[in-house]
Amino acid sequence: MTIPFEEIAQEVASQGASWEVGETSLTNLLQEERELRLGYTPGPEEPSLIEREGLAQANLQLHAAGIAAAFGRPASYDLRNVGGSNYVTPVKDQGSCGSCVAFGSVATVETTLRVARKNPGLSIDLSEAHLFYCIARAQGRMCSGPNGGWWVPPALDGFKNTGVVDDACYPYTGGDQNCTNLCANWQQRVTKITSWTQFTNPEQMKEWLSSQGALAACFTVYNDFFAYRSGVYRHVTGERAGGHCVCVVGYDDAAQCWICKNSWNTTWGDQGFFRIAYGECGIDATMWGVTVPPLSSQRVPLYRYWNPNATDHFYTTNWSELGGGRYGWNYEGIQCYVFSAQKSGSVPLYRYWNPSIGDHFYTTNWSELGSGRYGWNYEGIQCYVLPAQASGSVPLYRYWNGRAGDHFYTTNWSELGSGRYGWNYEGIQCYVYTSAASVEPSQMEDIPSSFRVEGPAASSGMTPDKSSFGLTESGGTPASFTLTPESTAPLTGETVGDTGDVPSSFSIETGAAFTQKKGQGVTITINVNP
Repeated sequence: MTIPFEEIAQEVASQGASWEVGETSLTNLLQEERELRLGYTPGPEEPSLIEREGLAQANLQLHAAGIAAAFGRPASYDLRNVGGSNYVTPVKDQGSCGSCVAFGSVATVETTLRVARKNPGLSIDLSEAHLFYCIARAQGRMCSGPNGGWWVPPALDGFKNTGVVDDACYPYTGGDQNCTNLCANWQQRVTKITSWTQFTNPEQMKEWLSSQGALAACFTVYNDFFAYRSGVYRHVTGERAGGHCVCVVGYDDAAQCWICKNSWNTTWGDQGFFRIAYGECGIDATMWGVTVPPLSSQRVPLYRYWNPNATDHFYTTNWSELGGGRYGWNYEGIQCYVFSAQKSGSVPLYRYWNPSIGDHFYTTNWSELGSGRYGWNYEGIQCYVLPAQASGSVPLYRYWNGRAGDHFYTTNWSELGSGRYGWNYEGIQCYVYTSAASVEPSQMEDIPSSFRVEGPAASSGMTPDKSSFGLTESGGTPASFTLTPESTAPLTGETVGDTGDVPSSFSIETGAAFTQKKGQGVTITINVNP
C-alpha cells in the first residue's frame, strides 16, 4: 500500500515533532518497492537494527556531555557550506536496488577527497555500480532477496584494496548485474582510500566531520520516514521497513541533529538531504570515516639496481629496500623521477616478481599480468607515472632479454637503442622525468621482502645464492651477465620503434657459456648454469 502521508502529518503534529511531512517520490510506491530503496543488512559481527537503536539511545548522554565540553570544534558544521564553499557531491538515485551501502560509501569518499584536496570544485564522480555490482557481487551480495544488501566495512575494504573507478567507466542503473559493464582499462582508473576508521563516540564523529570529511552511517527506516520533507526527523508512527545507509555531511548541536545526504534523488526530502535527531533510529550507534592518500606533485627518485647472481634489474622508490646496494644488489643510481602518490593525469606502475627466473617486471597495463599469473606474483603499485608525454617528461623504454631472463627499463636511448646485445626492444612503457623538485630519501635500510633473503645472508650481508630467491631448477638461472665497455664511443644511430606488445616469453634458455664480441666496443659475456 502507499504511504498515508496525511495521517502521518496529523500524528507528527499531535506529538509536536519538528519535521514536515509531505508527498514524495516514494510515498506513492508499494511497500515492496519502497523497501528496494534500502539495503543495509548488519554484518555477521554487527549489532542488529534493534540493538543499534539501543546503542544510539545510550549515546544521547554522550551527546550532552560532548556539547558541554565542545571547545575545540564548532557547535554546528555543514560540509555544504564551509565558508561559502560546498564540498558535497550531488545527490544520486539508487533506484530499485538495495545498494545504499555503495552510495553512502561513495558519497563519503567523494566528499572526503574534496576536503583533503581543499578543493570544493574537485571533479570526482565515482561508480556505485563498480562497488556494488562488482565488489559486493563477488561477495555474493545482490539487490534483494536472501543475500540482498550489504554492510559498510567490506565496502570500505573494497575501496582500500581494489579501488573504485569513475562513474563513466561503469555508469549505474538499478538492478542486479554480474559486473557486466566495467570499462576495459578500469585498473588504471580506480580511486583508493588509505584506511577507514569506525566511530562509536558521537563527539569523535563531530570532530571528524569538522576536520576530516564526511561519514558513512546506517539506521533503521520506519514507514513515516518515506514521507519526510524537511526539519529534524524523529520516528513517530509506522512499521519498521528495514535498514538503510547514507552519508553524514554535518551536525547541529542547537537543533540536536545530524545532517545527511540520501540516495533517493532530489525529489525526496529536502532536495535529497535530511536532518535526523541525535540518537534516533540507530543513526549514531556507529559511523565510519575514510582517509584518502595525500595529493603529492613532488617527484621522487626511481632507484636502479643490478644483481649479477640473479641477472635481474630492480627499480624502487623506497631507498630502504636496498639503500646503497647490498645482498648482491649493486646500486646503479637514479634512473628517473616519478610520483609517489597518484595525481591528476598519472597512472600506476605495477610491480611483479617471478621467482622461477629471478626477474622483476613493471607495467602500466594491468591486463598484461593482472593480479599475478604465469609464475608472476603481483607486489603492488611501485609508483605513479604518465601514460602520455607531457611537458618536461621523457620516455621510459622497456626491453626483454630471453637469455638473461631480465626486463630492463631506461630513459637513455643510447644504452640499448632499438635492441642489441640480446635485448629486445618492447616499446615505451610510460613517461617520466629526469629531474625532481626536492628529494631527501630516508637512509634507513631494510631488506626487501620480495627477495626473501633469510638466515646468514640476511644477517651477514653475504650474497644470497639462487635458493634465497626461491628459484627453481627448471629454466636455469644465468650466473652472470656483464656489459664491458672497451671504448667511450657513444651508442647512436637507432630510430625508436614502439611495438607496445606483451613480451612473447618470460622464460630463459639453458646451455653452454659463451662470449660474443659486439659492435660499438662492447663485449657481452653470458654464463648459463644448466
